[in-house]
Amino acid sequence: MPNCLAELLKFLQTHNVYDVLGSSNSEFVELLQDVCKCGFDKKWLDDVEKRALFPGLQVSQQALQKLLDSKHILTQHVEDLKHQLASSEAVLQNITQQEAQILQTRAALSDPIGY
Repeated sequence: MPNCLAELLKFLQTHNVYDVLGSSNSEFVELLQDVCKCGFDKKWLDDVEKRALFPGLQVSQQALQKLLDSKHILTQHVEDLKHQLASSEAVLQNITQQEAQILQTRAALSDPIGY
């Protein structure tokens, strides 16, 4: 057990994510448990585990906030576009009704008067 941290660090240097997720997973978990039993910082160990298992998911708080801000801006933009679409549809419906009235009036005017 005294060399458990050294063994974990050596493992991390010599193995890749595919090893950790695949054939060497049990060895990795065992090394983490040994280091945990030795009293090493649990938060640090959790971070080591996350980086080993999910290297592509490391996102800074600033990057996450930027993403959330972008989402908010896009959501607001979509809402504005929906409102514009609804307004445009109302205008189009009004134009269509006016067109129908004009065509009806034109047809009435071009009909023979008929006595």
